[in-house]
Amino acid sequence: MTDPSPDPTTDPSASGVRTLAPDEVPDFLRDELFSPDRELPIVAITSSRQTGAPWLDPERLASRLEGRAIVLALDTGETTWALSDTLPERMDVYGGATRIWWPGLTEQSDPVDHPLLFARTRRDGDRVFRRVLGLVHPAALDGLEVTPWERVAAAYEVGEIVPGRVVSVKDYGAVVELLPGATGLVHKSEMDWTFVEDPTEFVAHDDVVAVEILKLDPDAGRAELSMKRAIGHDVRESIALADGRPFLEAQALVDRAPGRPRPDDDFVGEDDADYEADELEERIDELEKRVAELEEERATLTRRLSDKTKELRSERDRHEHLRRETSQETDPASSPAAFLLGVRLAYARLYSESDRHEHPLRRMRVGPDLLDGLQELTDVPVDKVLEVCAQVAAGTAHDVPGRQVHELTAGSGGAPTRMRESDGARAWRCSLQDSTASARRLHWWQVPGDDGGTVEFANVDVHDSFDITE
Repeated sequence: MTDPSPDPTTDPSASGVRTLAPDEVPDFLRDELFSPDRELPIVAITSSRQTGAPWLDPERLASRLEGRAIVLALDTGETTWALSDTLPERMDVYGGATRIWWPGLTEQSDPVDHPLLFARTRRDGDRVFRRVLGLVHPAALDGLEVTPWERVAAAYEVGEIVPGRVVSVKDYGAVVELLPGATGLVHKSEMDWTFVEDPTEFVAHDDVVAVEILKLDPDAGRAELSMKRAIGHDVRESIALADGRPFLEAQALVDRAPGRPRPDDDFVGEDDADYEADELEERIDELEKRVAELEEERATLTRRLSDKTKELRSERDRHEHLRRETSQETDPASSPAAFLLGVRLAYARLYSESDRHEHPLRRMRVGPDLLDGLQELTDVPVDKVLEVCAQVAAGTAHDVPGRQVHELTAGSGGAPTRMRESDGARAWRCSLQDSTASARRLHWWQVPGDDGGTVEFANVDVHDSFDITE
């Protein structure tokens, strides 16, 4: 890979943000993206489908990069579709993601070498912003405000024993602060090696406790912690605050044996040994009661398992019935009715009952050339075509990785999208195959209507074809 941090360009426009129109895509690819003389990486930032805006600020990124990269701001739509139609497989970018194309890019380059960074929230955008700076211009990270979670991720690792302060006690466990603004959960099952029914018997607000870090997800702002796994282990020092003082002092750790009363509990007794014996008997009684409760739970779960097993067997029988029914039916390519039946059976196999309720099938019909094309199709199983058609008709194809759903244009290089004058239908396409030079595409018409309209499956063609049956 080419050095990601070349000397800054002397061109003052390089520190700004460029846009790209669909009709500019061919020239951009030929003269810049694939140019062997290109010295700067190109950072393409796309807008989110949900908000219409990018998740990170292109102007701010360009300013931080100080001319060490060409920054493109692309609207997800015709421009990104034109790029997807022209670029090699898995080298495109759209839908709020950011792509870095390093210098030296060729048609044979490995997409993994040119990072594709996904963002779906503003927090993701901040992460991608820092990631791009770290790859292209690491020195630009200096001076950026560091979030509490970034400090925690930099200082702590999974498996370490660290101090934390209890900020809230719930029925299900305790929320423990690792640093102001960064909290994790100690589930009550992770409080003690004995059964914990009431977390307030073990911790209270403002307690400083030792915890082991089980999971750490700074991007999501979550951590899973354990008190019981920290028992008997050395505790590392706390993260320092801005003034250099540690967030928590080691001597503040609550020191008590598991399952014993808290040090500040009021207990009056003449003989600690008698108290311990009484407490042990009470604890045995509690455990015996809990064993009885668990036996009841086990019996209940056994009954539920039996019911679920019957449901599973019934579902398997239904699928087997569908399989037999499919095998007994006419070839799906023999008639429009047989093809649409195949789509409905594929839909029933792919989606659960709740999914079918959320994503009902729209009205469907078969174009005049689809079946002839299917009978000649040899490199894609018909079952695969039926599954993709089911995803399209259910409206979920956009969410399937690698499906690459977009409107079908009249040609490459920013050509207009296809529309049918007779009924106002718009032409669409998606991938049936990935990572092949002659990857097949499904073309269809989306006919408008008040109740979701009608999907008209038109034809199956190769990647470079823009034909669709009218």
